Amino acid sequence: MLSSILNGTTENAPSFLSPYLHSGLGFYLLIFVIILLGAVFIITVVPENSILFLAGALAVNGGVSLDWVLVASIAGAYIGYDLNYWTGRLLRLTFCRRVWPRIFHEKNVEKTRALMERFGPVSVVISRFIPAVNLPPFFAGLDSMDYGRYVAVNLAGAVLWCIITVLLGYYIGSLDIIQDYVNLLFDLAILATIITLLYAVLTLVLERGRGTVQSG
Repeated sequence: MLSSILNGTTENAPSFLSPYLHSGLGFYLLIFVIILLGAVFIITVVPENSILFLAGALAVNGGVSLDWVLVASIAGAYIGYDLNYWTGRLLRLTFCRRVWPRIFHEKNVEKTRALMERFGPVSVVISRFIPAVNLPPFFAGLDSMDYGRYVAVNLAGAVLWCIITVLLGYYIGSLDIIQDYVNLLFDLAILATIITLLYAVLTLVLERGRGTVQSG
């Protein structure tokens, strides 16, 4: 199977990326990086669900491997939330509020606290299925949740979310109307990802600058 990845075709890969995808490995690396960044950034709205759904649809005709799409996405989802956890573990809420006051506004903090008090560690799994809700892993680290327990819920959430979303794309994506436009849709999803990540970085920089001025 490894040889099929290294020498595999990407006939269903999006058009503007195809010059860079001389082997299937490039496509899976792209999926891994996007899902990882979507999980590790607290404020961005990366269209991860769309990326996973369309990656599943691209696998319908064998242009990419469904198995390796799942491996790449699960790895990215798990590692991203793990980094999110350790960010919370190393930082303090007072610091985050001072540097990024809009992100760690009292309303956002209260909503996250309420979710975690109601569902406990399972809130980490639930947050996978709610767009733009990446605060539970951060607060799990902030509250020093037992790391062994966190690893279990993190892995469970990554596996469930990726398998459900990718397989939905694989089965629904077999419809002709989706196959006709899957390359274009994937292109648009990638562009949306780039834009939102740039916005996230810019927001973090601006928020930090304002927080520094206010604290000074």
